[in-house]
Amino acid sequence: MRLAHILLRTFGGYARVLSAPTSKLLEVDGITEECVAALKTICLAAQYLVRSDFINRPVLPTSDHLIEYMLAALSREPREQFRALFLDSKNRVLHEEILSIGTVNHVSVYPREVISYALSVHASAIVLVHNHPTGDPKPSEVDVALTLQLQEMCEDLNIKLHDHIIVGDGRVFSFLKQGGLTHNRDRNNRRAYLVANEHDPEPSATS
Repeated sequence: MRLAHILLRTFGGYARVLSAPTSKLLEVDGITEECVAALKTICLAAQYLVRSDFINRPVLPTSDHLIEYMLAALSREPREQFRALFLDSKNRVLHEEILSIGTVNHVSVYPREVISYALSVHASAIVLVHNHPTGDPKPSEVDVALTLQLQEMCEDLNIKLHDHIIVGDGRVFSFLKQGGLTHNRDRNNRRAYLVANEHDPEPSATS
């Protein structure tokens, strides 16, 4: 119990303890490599349990279970990570792919690679997810440009881009909820809409 209190005090919460890098955990007095291995196992088990809540259910088009899973998986990652969920015609997850892992403030993603994966698994829809290790999930200009480019490519192939979720420290930004992916809006007006209606990211229910 004493060691648990030290870890919580050092890292500031259960989620931060479970997602802390091995090197940082080993700096805590009394923590051994066996302790670290046990913590990482718990972290993976927790992610698996959360993921199991949505993996066989429809993503409608973005469910609370999906948000919880992505927060658990990405909110404490030290580098930007870009993922895609490929869905069938009933919005069930066919495949999850980590497309790229970058630096603390940048990740490279190639739209054609996303589309290629979608076609290879015969996906009817896509949900994009990436994290901002800085903690602020508000999209950058690059995020906006990439999202709009991918939506246009998806439309040309009759694939729906349901959402692009950006995960921060206990907060998320959803392009869908902010109106940037409205399918009946003219392509030329989507960027202008996002800029004119910029909102603060939403706090997560799990934060």
